[in-house]
Amino acid sequence: GSRPYPVAANTTGGGVRDASFTGASSAFRIRNYTDVITGAELPGFLTGVNAVFYNLTTSHVVADDPYMTVRIDDGVVSWPIANAQLELSYSAYDTGNPSGGFVTDLAGNRLGSTDYIRALDRTPPRITLSLAGANRSELYLVFSKNLSTGLDAEDGIRLDLHTPAGGLVTLTPTAVTSGPMSNRALLFTLPDAITADQLVHPDSAIRFVNYGTAPNQETGILEPVSAYSDNMGNYVSLAETHRVTDIAIDFLEVLYASDGVNTDGVFGEDEGALRVFDGSGRLLERNITVGTRLVSETSAPLALTMYFDAAPATNTLPDLFEDATGIALPFWLPTILPGFNSRGNTAARRAGTDQILDANRLLRNFVIPEADEEMNPGSRIEMLFRYGDLYCARLSDPEDITSLAPWSFSISETKRQRGGVTILNNVIDSNRREQTIIQVEVAKAGNIVVQVFTLDGNLVRVLERGRKGAGTYSYYWDGTNLGGRPVARGMYFVRVVGPDIDEIRKVMVVKE
Repeated sequence: GSRPYPVAANTTGGGVRDASFTGASSAFRIRNYTDVITGAELPGFLTGVNAVFYNLTTSHVVADDPYMTVRIDDGVVSWPIANAQLELSYSAYDTGNPSGGFVTDLAGNRLGSTDYIRALDRTPPRITLSLAGANRSELYLVFSKNLSTGLDAEDGIRLDLHTPAGGLVTLTPTAVTSGPMSNRALLFTLPDAITADQLVHPDSAIRFVNYGTAPNQETGILEPVSAYSDNMGNYVSLAETHRVTDIAIDFLEVLYASDGVNTDGVFGEDEGALRVFDGSGRLLERNITVGTRLVSETSAPLALTMYFDAAPATNTLPDLFEDATGIALPFWLPTILPGFNSRGNTAARRAGTDQILDANRLLRNFVIPEADEEMNPGSRIEMLFRYGDLYCARLSDPEDITSLAPWSFSISETKRQRGGVTILNNVIDSNRREQTIIQVEVAKAGNIVVQVFTLDGNLVRVLERGRKGAGTYSYYWDGTNLGGRPVARGMYFVRVVGPDIDEIRKVMVVKE
Protein backbone atom coordinates (compact mmCIF):
# COMPACT_ATOMS: atom_id res chain seq x y z
CA GLY A 1 0.00 0.00 0.00
CA SER A 2 0.98 3.67 0.12
CA ARG A 3 1.72 5.98 3.01
CA PRO A 4 -0.93 8.27 4.54
CA TYR A 5 -0.82 12.05 4.21
CA PRO A 6 1.45 13.65 6.87
CA VAL A 7 -1.18 16.25 7.83
CA ALA A 8 -3.57 14.73 10.38
CA ALA A 9 -6.62 16.42 8.89
CA ASN A 10 -5.90 14.81 5.52
CA THR A 11 -4.92 11.37 6.81
CA THR A 12 -6.11 8.62 4.49
CA GLY A 13 -5.34 5.03 3.66
CA GLY A 14 -3.73 6.28 0.45
CA GLY A 15 -3.76 4.13 -2.65
CA VAL A 16 -1.73 2.51 -5.40
CA ARG A 17 -2.67 2.97 -9.02
CA ASP A 18 -3.79 -0.42 -10.31
CA ALA A 19 -2.76 0.39 -13.87
CA SER A 20 0.87 0.80 -12.82
CA PHE A 21 1.07 -2.95 -12.08
CA THR A 22 0.68 -3.75 -15.79
CA GLY A 23 3.80 -5.56 -16.98
CA ALA A 24 5.36 -5.41 -13.52
CA SER A 25 5.66 -9.16 -12.92
CA SER A 26 9.39 -9.21 -13.58
CA ALA A 27 9.93 -6.51 -10.94
CA PHE A 28 8.59 -8.69 -8.12
CA ARG A 29 10.21 -11.74 -6.60
CA ILE A 30 8.74 -14.18 -4.13
CA ARG A 31 10.90 -16.67 -2.35
CA ASN A 32 10.25 -19.58 -0.05
CA TYR A 33 13.54 -20.09 1.74
CA THR A 34 15.92 -20.48 -1.27
CA ASP A 35 13.23 -21.19 -3.91
CA VAL A 36 12.60 -17.97 -5.91
CA ILE A 37 9.96 -17.22 -8.55
CA THR A 38 9.43 -14.13 -10.73
CA GLY A 39 8.24 -12.98 -14.15
CA ALA A 40 6.05 -15.53 -15.96
CA GLU A 41 5.61 -17.49 -12.72
CA LEU A 42 3.67 -14.47 -11.40
CA PRO A 43 0.95 -14.29 -14.06
CA GLY A 44 -0.73 -11.14 -12.85
CA PHE A 45 -2.18 -8.97 -10.12
CA LEU A 46 -5.70 -8.71 -8.72
CA THR A 47 -7.42 -5.69 -7.19
CA GLY A 48 -9.30 -7.86 -4.70
CA VAL A 49 -7.74 -9.25 -1.54
CA ASN A 50 -8.76 -12.34 0.40
CA ALA A 51 -10.86 -11.44 3.42
CA VAL A 52 -9.16 -14.14 5.52
CA PHE A 53 -5.95 -12.11 5.72
CA TYR A 54 -7.65 -8.91 6.83
CA ASN A 55 -10.38 -10.13 9.20
CA LEU A 56 -12.96 -8.72 6.83
CA THR A 57 -16.48 -10.06 6.62
CA THR A 58 -16.55 -9.81 2.82
CA SER A 59 -13.97 -9.77 0.05
CA HIS A 60 -12.22 -6.41 -0.31
CA VAL A 61 -12.34 -5.34 -3.98
CA VAL A 62 -11.67 -1.60 -4.41
CA ALA A 63 -9.81 -0.12 -7.37
CA ASP A 64 -6.71 1.97 -6.63
CA ASP A 65 -6.76 1.23 -2.91
CA PRO A 66 -3.58 0.29 -0.98
CA TYR A 67 -4.03 -3.46 -1.52
CA MET A 68 -3.23 -5.82 -4.38
CA THR A 69 -3.00 -9.60 -4.70
CA VAL A 70 0.01 -11.14 -6.45
CA ARG A 71 -0.92 -14.33 -8.26
CA ILE A 72 1.38 -17.38 -8.29
CA ASP A 73 1.16 -19.91 -11.11
CA ASP A 74 0.41 -23.08 -9.12
CA GLY A 75 1.03 -25.11 -12.26
CA VAL A 76 4.71 -24.13 -11.99
CA VAL A 77 5.23 -24.05 -8.24
CA SER A 78 3.21 -25.35 -5.32
CA TRP A 79 4.33 -24.53 -1.79
CA PRO A 80 2.47 -26.36 0.99
CA ILE A 81 1.31 -23.74 3.47
CA ALA A 82 2.22 -26.03 6.37
CA ASN A 83 5.91 -25.12 6.21
CA ALA A 84 6.10 -22.18 3.79
CA GLN A 85 7.93 -18.97 4.74
CA LEU A 86 7.24 -16.48 1.96
CA GLU A 87 9.12 -13.22 1.39
CA LEU A 88 8.50 -10.52 -1.24
CA SER A 89 10.91 -8.07 -2.91
CA TYR A 90 10.41 -5.31 -5.49
CA SER A 91 12.91 -3.77 -7.92
CA ALA A 92 12.14 -0.30 -9.36
CA TYR A 93 13.07 0.68 -12.91
CA ASP A 94 16.23 2.62 -13.63
CA THR A 95 18.74 2.66 -16.47
CA GLY A 96 20.73 -0.08 -14.79
CA ASN A 97 17.63 -2.15 -14.19
CA PRO A 98 15.44 -2.05 -17.33
CA SER A 99 13.26 -4.93 -16.08
CA GLY A 100 12.23 -2.98 -12.99
CA GLY A 101 8.71 -1.75 -12.32
CA PHE A 102 6.86 1.58 -12.47
CA VAL A 103 4.41 1.02 -9.61
CA THR A 104 3.12 4.38 -8.35
CA ASP A 105 0.69 5.84 -5.87
CA LEU A 106 -2.27 7.97 -6.97
CA ALA A 107 -0.09 11.09 -7.14
CA GLY A 108 2.44 9.44 -9.46
CA ASN A 109 5.13 8.85 -6.85
CA ARG A 110 7.12 5.74 -7.74
CA LEU A 111 7.53 2.81 -5.39
CA GLY A 112 11.20 2.42 -4.49
CA SER A 113 13.10 -0.84 -4.57
CA THR A 114 12.51 -3.04 -1.53
CA ASP A 115 14.59 -5.96 -0.28
CA TYR A 116 12.89 -9.15 0.81
CA ILE A 117 10.15 -8.57 3.38
CA ARG A 118 8.61 -11.46 5.30
CA ALA A 119 4.99 -11.99 4.30
CA LEU A 120 2.44 -12.03 7.08
CA ASP A 121 0.51 -15.28 7.39
CA ARG A 122 -3.02 -14.92 8.72
CA THR A 123 -4.24 -18.35 7.64
CA PRO A 124 -5.51 -20.30 10.65
CA PRO A 125 -4.61 -23.99 10.94
CA ARG A 126 -7.44 -26.41 10.25
CA ILE A 127 -8.02 -30.15 10.30
CA THR A 128 -7.20 -31.73 6.96
CA LEU A 129 -7.74 -35.39 7.94
CA SER A 130 -9.26 -37.32 10.81
CA LEU A 131 -8.89 -41.04 11.53
CA ALA A 132 -10.97 -43.03 14.01
CA GLY A 133 -12.15 -46.62 14.19
CA ALA A 134 -15.15 -48.63 15.27
CA ASN A 135 -14.84 -49.77 18.89
CA ARG A 136 -11.51 -47.95 19.25
CA SER A 137 -10.63 -45.20 21.73
CA GLU A 138 -8.20 -43.20 19.57
CA LEU A 139 -8.51 -40.14 17.36
CA TYR A 140 -5.75 -39.11 14.95
CA LEU A 141 -5.88 -35.56 13.57
CA VAL A 142 -3.74 -34.06 10.81
CA PHE A 143 -3.61 -30.25 10.55
CA SER A 144 -2.88 -27.99 7.61
CA LYS A 145 0.11 -26.42 9.41
CA ASN A 146 2.66 -27.23 12.06
CA LEU A 147 1.30 -26.41 15.50
CA SER A 148 3.23 -24.33 18.01
CA THR A 149 0.77 -24.36 20.92
CA GLY A 150 -1.68 -26.97 22.09
CA LEU A 151 0.65 -29.95 21.68
CA ASP A 152 -0.23 -31.02 25.24
CA ALA A 153 -3.84 -29.79 25.24
CA GLU A 154 -5.79 -33.05 25.31
CA ASP A 155 -8.98 -31.24 26.37
CA GLY A 156 -8.97 -28.62 23.62
CA ILE A 157 -11.47 -30.54 21.50
CA ARG A 158 -14.77 -32.33 21.97
CA LEU A 159 -16.26 -35.24 20.03
CA ASP A 160 -20.03 -35.03 19.58
CA LEU A 161 -21.09 -38.57 18.68
CA HIS A 162 -24.58 -39.25 17.34
CA THR A 163 -26.52 -42.51 17.02
CA PRO A 164 -29.29 -43.51 14.57
CA ALA A 165 -31.84 -43.37 17.41
CA GLY A 166 -31.07 -39.69 18.06
CA GLY A 167 -28.73 -40.13 21.00
CA LEU A 168 -25.76 -37.82 21.60
CA VAL A 169 -22.58 -38.55 23.55
CA THR A 170 -19.84 -35.94 24.03
CA LEU A 171 -16.30 -37.16 24.71
CA THR A 172 -13.36 -35.13 26.02
CA PRO A 173 -9.96 -36.73 25.27
CA THR A 174 -7.84 -37.71 28.25
CA ALA A 175 -4.37 -37.65 26.64
CA VAL A 176 -2.60 -36.38 23.52
CA THR A 177 0.75 -36.93 21.82
CA SER A 178 2.22 -35.24 18.75
CA GLY A 179 3.45 -37.08 15.69
CA PRO A 180 7.09 -38.23 15.62
CA MET A 181 7.79 -36.62 12.23
CA SER A 182 6.10 -33.23 12.64
CA ASN A 183 3.76 -31.20 14.79
CA ARG A 184 1.04 -31.39 12.15
CA ALA A 185 -0.44 -34.57 13.64
CA LEU A 186 -1.91 -35.23 17.09
CA LEU A 187 -3.05 -38.56 18.52
CA PHE A 188 -5.78 -38.23 21.15
CA THR A 189 -6.79 -40.91 23.66
CA LEU A 190 -10.52 -41.06 24.36
CA PRO A 191 -12.20 -42.09 27.63
CA ASP A 192 -14.56 -44.47 25.78
CA ALA A 193 -14.52 -46.33 22.48
CA ILE A 194 -16.43 -44.93 19.52
CA THR A 195 -19.17 -47.34 18.48
CA ALA A 196 -19.62 -48.36 14.85
CA ASP A 197 -22.89 -46.45 14.49
CA GLN A 198 -21.39 -43.32 16.06
CA LEU A 199 -18.39 -43.58 13.73
CA VAL A 200 -20.36 -43.50 10.47
CA HIS A 201 -23.12 -41.13 11.56
CA PRO A 202 -22.85 -38.05 9.30
CA ASP A 203 -23.43 -35.65 12.22
CA SER A 204 -20.70 -37.08 14.48
CA ALA A 205 -18.10 -34.32 14.56
CA ILE A 206 -15.05 -32.80 16.21
CA ARG A 207 -15.22 -29.24 17.54
CA PHE A 208 -12.82 -26.88 19.29
CA VAL A 209 -13.54 -25.27 22.67
CA ASN A 210 -12.65 -21.93 24.22
CA TYR A 211 -9.20 -22.35 25.77
CA GLY A 212 -8.52 -18.77 26.88
CA THR A 213 -7.97 -15.39 25.20
CA ALA A 214 -5.33 -13.84 22.94
CA PRO A 215 -5.00 -10.43 21.24
CA ASN A 216 -6.51 -10.12 17.79
CA GLN A 217 -3.48 -9.60 15.53
CA GLU A 218 -5.15 -6.72 13.67
CA THR A 219 -7.01 -4.89 16.47
CA GLY A 220 -5.09 -5.97 19.57
CA ILE A 221 -8.37 -6.67 21.35
CA LEU A 222 -8.51 -9.82 23.46
CA GLU A 223 -10.79 -12.50 22.06
CA PRO A 224 -11.55 -16.15 22.82
CA VAL A 225 -9.23 -18.64 21.11
CA SER A 226 -8.75 -22.39 20.84
CA ALA A 227 -5.78 -24.25 22.31
CA TYR A 228 -4.00 -24.78 18.99
CA SER A 229 -2.01 -22.22 16.99
CA ASP A 230 0.85 -22.02 14.52
CA ASN A 231 4.14 -20.17 15.04
CA MET A 232 2.64 -16.96 13.62
CA GLY A 233 -0.01 -16.82 16.33
CA ASN A 234 -2.88 -17.98 14.14
CA TYR A 235 -5.31 -20.09 16.17
CA VAL A 236 -7.57 -22.83 14.93
CA SER A 237 -10.96 -21.16 14.65
CA LEU A 238 -13.52 -21.91 17.35
CA ALA A 239 -15.98 -22.32 14.48
CA GLU A 240 -13.90 -25.14 12.96
CA THR A 241 -15.60 -28.54 12.87
CA HIS A 242 -14.69 -31.78 11.11
CA ARG A 243 -16.24 -35.17 10.60
CA VAL A 244 -15.14 -37.61 13.29
CA THR A 245 -13.36 -39.73 10.66
CA ASP A 246 -12.58 -39.42 6.97
CA ILE A 247 -11.91 -43.17 6.62
CA ALA A 248 -13.94 -45.76 8.52
CA ILE A 249 -11.44 -48.07 10.23
CA ASP A 250 -12.59 -51.51 11.39
CA PHE A 251 -16.18 -50.79 10.32
CA LEU A 252 -16.08 -53.59 7.73
CA GLU A 253 -14.76 -57.13 7.98
CA VAL A 254 -13.96 -59.34 5.01
CA LEU A 255 -15.13 -62.71 6.31
CA TYR A 256 -13.96 -64.91 3.45
CA ALA A 257 -13.19 -65.11 -0.26
CA SER A 258 -13.92 -68.22 -2.29
CA ASP A 259 -13.11 -69.27 -5.83
CA GLY A 260 -15.68 -72.09 -5.63
CA VAL A 261 -12.98 -74.73 -5.20
CA ASN A 262 -12.98 -75.15 -1.43
CA THR A 263 -11.13 -78.44 -1.29
CA ASP A 264 -8.03 -79.07 0.76
CA GLY A 265 -4.90 -79.75 -1.20
CA VAL A 266 -5.46 -77.55 -4.25
CA PHE A 267 -2.51 -75.40 -3.16
CA GLY A 268 -1.38 -77.36 -0.14
CA GLU A 269 -2.78 -78.90 3.00
CA ASP A 270 -5.70 -77.22 4.78
CA GLU A 271 -6.27 -74.51 2.17
CA GLY A 272 -9.85 -73.74 1.15
CA ALA A 273 -11.92 -70.55 1.43
CA LEU A 274 -9.56 -67.66 2.19
CA ARG A 275 -9.95 -65.82 5.51
CA VAL A 276 -6.68 -63.88 5.80
CA PHE A 277 -6.26 -60.81 3.58
CA ASP A 278 -2.75 -59.52 4.22
CA GLY A 279 -1.58 -60.65 0.76
CA SER A 280 -0.27 -64.04 1.86
CA GLY A 281 -3.37 -66.01 0.79
CA ARG A 282 -4.03 -67.43 -2.66
CA LEU A 283 -7.08 -68.13 -4.80
CA LEU A 284 -7.62 -69.58 -8.23
CA GLU A 285 -8.15 -67.61 -11.43
CA ARG A 286 -11.94 -67.96 -11.26
CA ASN A 287 -14.99 -65.93 -10.27
CA ILE A 288 -14.20 -65.01 -6.66
CA THR A 289 -16.98 -64.42 -4.14
CA VAL A 290 -16.05 -62.02 -1.32
CA GLY A 291 -18.17 -62.14 1.84
CA THR A 292 -18.26 -59.04 4.07
CA ARG A 293 -19.84 -57.95 7.35
CA LEU A 294 -20.55 -54.42 8.54
CA VAL A 295 -20.11 -54.19 12.32
CA SER A 296 -23.05 -51.85 12.95
CA GLU A 297 -24.95 -52.44 16.19
CA THR A 298 -28.27 -51.89 14.38
CA SER A 299 -28.47 -51.87 10.59
CA ALA A 300 -26.59 -50.57 7.57
CA PRO A 301 -29.02 -48.79 5.23
CA LEU A 302 -26.47 -47.19 2.90
CA ALA A 303 -24.95 -48.61 -0.28
CA LEU A 304 -21.72 -50.60 -0.03
CA THR A 305 -19.33 -50.64 -2.99
CA MET A 306 -16.16 -52.65 -3.55
CA TYR A 307 -13.15 -51.39 -5.55
CA PHE A 308 -10.36 -53.70 -6.64
CA ASP A 309 -7.13 -53.47 -8.63
CA ALA A 310 -3.84 -55.27 -9.19
CA ALA A 311 -0.50 -53.42 -8.94
CA PRO A 312 -1.98 -49.92 -8.47
CA ALA A 313 0.24 -47.08 -9.68
CA THR A 314 2.51 -45.72 -6.96
CA ASN A 315 1.50 -42.14 -7.74
CA THR A 316 -2.00 -42.94 -6.45
CA LEU A 317 -0.73 -43.63 -2.92
CA PRO A 318 -1.45 -41.04 -0.18
CA ASP A 319 1.28 -38.47 -0.85
CA LEU A 320 -0.40 -35.65 1.10
CA PHE A 321 -0.67 -37.86 4.18
CA GLU A 322 3.00 -38.82 3.85
CA ASP A 323 4.04 -35.17 3.47
CA ALA A 324 2.18 -34.28 6.65
CA THR A 325 3.13 -37.24 8.83
CA GLY A 326 6.18 -38.91 7.28
CA ILE A 327 4.20 -42.16 7.10
CA ALA A 328 4.15 -44.00 3.75
CA LEU A 329 1.03 -46.12 3.29
CA PRO A 330 0.11 -48.78 0.68
CA PHE A 331 -3.53 -47.67 0.83
CA TRP A 332 -4.89 -46.14 -2.40
CA LEU A 333 -8.29 -44.61 -3.10
CA PRO A 334 -10.19 -44.48 -6.41
CA THR A 335 -10.88 -40.76 -5.90
CA ILE A 336 -9.15 -37.81 -4.26
CA LEU A 337 -9.66 -37.35 -0.52
CA PRO A 338 -8.51 -33.84 0.49
CA GLY A 339 -5.59 -33.97 2.88
CA PHE A 340 -4.86 -37.61 2.00
CA ASN A 341 -4.01 -38.11 -1.67
CA SER A 342 -3.57 -35.83 -4.68
CA ARG A 343 -4.48 -38.47 -7.29
CA GLY A 344 -7.15 -41.16 -7.33
CA ASN A 345 -6.66 -44.65 -8.72
CA THR A 346 -9.00 -44.36 -11.69
CA ALA A 347 -7.86 -47.77 -12.98
CA ALA A 348 -9.58 -49.53 -10.07
CA ARG A 349 -12.71 -51.47 -11.00
CA ARG A 350 -15.97 -51.05 -9.14
CA ALA A 351 -18.32 -53.85 -8.05
CA GLY A 352 -21.74 -53.37 -6.51
CA THR A 353 -23.23 -55.73 -3.94
CA ASP A 354 -24.02 -59.12 -5.49
CA GLN A 355 -26.08 -60.41 -2.55
CA ILE A 356 -27.52 -58.98 0.68
CA LEU A 357 -27.90 -61.89 3.08
CA ASP A 358 -29.80 -60.47 6.06
CA ALA A 359 -32.60 -58.04 6.85
CA ASN A 360 -30.27 -55.54 8.55
CA ARG A 361 -28.02 -55.42 5.45
CA LEU A 362 -24.92 -56.26 7.45
CA LEU A 363 -23.86 -59.33 5.45
CA ARG A 364 -23.11 -58.63 1.79
CA ASN A 365 -21.35 -60.57 -0.95
CA PHE A 366 -19.39 -59.30 -3.94
CA VAL A 367 -17.96 -61.02 -7.01
CA ILE A 368 -14.62 -60.33 -8.68
CA PRO A 369 -15.09 -61.74 -12.20
CA GLU A 370 -12.71 -64.26 -13.71
CA ALA A 371 -12.95 -62.27 -16.94
CA ASP A 372 -11.20 -59.26 -15.38
CA GLU A 373 -8.07 -58.51 -17.41
CA GLU A 374 -5.81 -58.56 -14.35
CA MET A 375 -7.04 -61.86 -12.92
CA ASN A 376 -3.88 -63.66 -13.93
CA PRO A 377 -1.63 -66.11 -12.05
CA GLY A 378 0.88 -64.13 -10.00
CA SER A 379 -1.29 -61.02 -9.71
CA ARG A 380 -1.93 -59.53 -6.28
CA ILE A 381 -5.53 -58.33 -6.03
CA GLU A 382 -6.18 -55.44 -3.64
CA MET A 383 -9.66 -54.53 -2.41
CA LEU A 384 -11.24 -51.70 -0.48
CA PHE A 385 -14.83 -50.65 0.19
CA ARG A 386 -16.97 -47.53 0.47
CA TYR A 387 -20.02 -47.34 2.73
CA GLY A 388 -22.12 -44.38 1.65
CA ASP A 389 -19.49 -41.66 1.19
CA LEU A 390 -16.95 -43.17 3.63
CA TYR A 391 -14.10 -45.37 2.45
CA CYS A 392 -13.35 -48.33 4.72
CA ALA A 393 -9.91 -49.61 5.66
CA ARG A 394 -8.27 -52.36 7.66
CA LEU A 395 -5.15 -51.92 9.80
CA SER A 396 -2.00 -53.88 9.03
CA ASP A 397 -1.00 -53.29 12.67
CA PRO A 398 -3.98 -53.31 15.07
CA GLU A 399 -1.96 -51.23 17.54
CA ASP A 400 -1.33 -48.42 15.03
CA ILE A 401 -4.35 -46.43 13.85
CA THR A 402 -2.33 -44.96 10.97
CA SER A 403 -1.42 -48.35 9.44
CA LEU A 404 -4.15 -48.23 6.78
CA ALA A 405 -4.03 -51.06 4.25
CA PRO A 406 -6.26 -52.66 1.61
CA TRP A 407 -7.47 -56.25 1.82
CA SER A 408 -5.39 -58.36 -0.59
CA PHE A 409 -4.65 -61.85 -1.90
CA SER A 410 -2.75 -63.43 -4.79
CA ILE A 411 -3.97 -65.31 -7.85
CA SER A 412 -2.30 -68.72 -8.13
CA GLU A 413 -2.10 -71.41 -10.73
CA THR A 414 -3.76 -74.76 -10.09
CA LYS A 415 -1.48 -77.61 -9.07
CA ARG A 416 -1.58 -79.67 -12.26
CA GLN A 417 -2.25 -83.38 -11.97
CA ARG A 418 -0.92 -86.22 -14.12
CA GLY A 419 -2.13 -87.15 -17.59
CA GLY A 420 -3.39 -83.68 -18.50
CA VAL A 421 -6.53 -84.07 -16.30
CA THR A 422 -6.90 -82.03 -13.09
CA ILE A 423 -9.92 -82.36 -10.81
CA LEU A 424 -10.84 -79.63 -8.31
CA ASN A 425 -13.30 -79.82 -5.45
CA ASN A 426 -13.75 -83.58 -5.54
CA VAL A 427 -16.06 -83.67 -2.50
CA ILE A 428 -19.46 -82.14 -3.30
CA ASP A 429 -22.96 -81.97 -1.83
CA SER A 430 -25.42 -82.79 -4.63
CA ASN A 431 -28.36 -81.34 -2.70
CA ARG A 432 -26.64 -77.95 -2.71
CA ARG A 433 -25.57 -78.26 -6.34
CA GLU A 434 -21.92 -77.90 -5.40
CA GLN A 435 -19.69 -78.46 -8.40
CA THR A 436 -16.59 -80.44 -9.13
CA ILE A 437 -14.37 -79.00 -11.86
CA ILE A 438 -12.46 -81.10 -14.38
CA GLN A 439 -9.73 -79.27 -16.31
CA VAL A 440 -8.47 -81.07 -19.42
CA GLU A 441 -5.31 -80.09 -21.27
CA VAL A 442 -5.62 -81.21 -24.89
CA ALA A 443 -2.20 -81.35 -26.57
CA LYS A 444 -3.59 -81.84 -30.11
CA ALA A 445 -6.95 -81.73 -31.85
CA GLY A 446 -9.21 -84.75 -31.58
CA ASN A 447 -12.36 -86.22 -30.05
CA ILE A 448 -12.84 -85.67 -26.32
CA VAL A 449 -15.22 -87.69 -24.14
CA VAL A 450 -15.84 -86.79 -20.47
CA GLN A 451 -18.27 -89.05 -18.59
CA VAL A 452 -19.35 -89.70 -15.00
CA PHE A 453 -19.89 -93.32 -13.80
CA THR A 454 -21.09 -95.00 -10.65
CA LEU A 455 -18.82 -97.31 -8.69
CA ASP A 456 -20.24 -100.32 -10.56
CA GLY A 457 -19.79 -98.72 -14.00
CA ASN A 458 -23.25 -97.34 -14.78
CA LEU A 459 -23.27 -94.11 -16.82
CA VAL A 460 -24.49 -91.12 -14.80
CA ARG A 461 -23.77 -88.08 -16.95
CA VAL A 462 -22.00 -87.11 -20.18
CA LEU A 463 -20.13 -83.83 -19.78
CA GLU A 464 -18.47 -83.76 -23.21
CA ARG A 465 -18.51 -85.78 -26.41
CA GLY A 466 -17.09 -83.96 -29.43
CA ARG A 467 -14.07 -82.72 -31.31
CA LYS A 468 -11.83 -80.14 -29.67
CA GLY A 469 -8.77 -78.25 -30.81
CA ALA A 470 -5.59 -78.06 -28.76
CA GLY A 471 -6.07 -76.09 -25.54
CA THR A 472 -7.32 -76.24 -21.93
CA TYR A 473 -11.01 -76.92 -21.26
CA SER A 474 -13.06 -76.92 -18.04
CA TYR A 475 -16.07 -79.12 -17.32
CA TYR A 476 -18.41 -79.01 -14.34
CA TRP A 477 -20.52 -81.64 -12.60
CA ASP A 478 -23.01 -80.66 -9.91
CA GLY A 479 -23.86 -84.15 -8.67
CA THR A 480 -26.95 -84.68 -10.84
CA ASN A 481 -27.82 -87.45 -13.31
CA LEU A 482 -29.04 -87.31 -16.91
CA GLY A 483 -32.51 -86.35 -15.65
CA GLY A 484 -31.16 -83.46 -13.59
CA ARG A 485 -31.87 -85.11 -10.23
CA PRO A 486 -29.30 -85.31 -7.39
CA VAL A 487 -27.49 -88.62 -7.27
CA ALA A 488 -27.15 -90.76 -4.19
CA ARG A 489 -24.26 -90.24 -1.81
CA GLY A 490 -21.18 -92.33 -2.54
CA MET A 491 -18.10 -92.58 -4.74
CA TYR A 492 -18.24 -91.72 -8.48
CA PHE A 493 -15.69 -91.78 -11.26
CA VAL A 494 -14.99 -89.24 -13.99
CA ARG A 495 -13.34 -90.72 -17.07
CA VAL A 496 -11.65 -88.50 -19.68
CA VAL A 497 -10.67 -89.99 -23.04
CA GLY A 498 -8.97 -88.06 -25.85
CA PRO A 499 -5.79 -87.79 -27.92
CA ASP A 500 -3.09 -89.42 -25.74
CA ILE A 501 -5.47 -89.13 -22.72
CA ASP A 502 -7.25 -91.88 -20.79
CA GLU A 503 -7.60 -90.81 -17.15
CA ILE A 504 -10.00 -91.53 -14.28
CA ARG A 505 -10.62 -89.25 -11.28
CA LYS A 506 -12.71 -89.91 -8.13
CA VAL A 507 -15.55 -87.71 -6.83
CA MET A 508 -17.20 -88.21 -3.46
CA VAL A 509 -20.84 -87.10 -3.23
CA VAL A 510 -22.13 -86.25 0.25
CA LYS A 511 -25.48 -84.99 1.50
CA GLU A 512 -25.81 -82.81 4.57
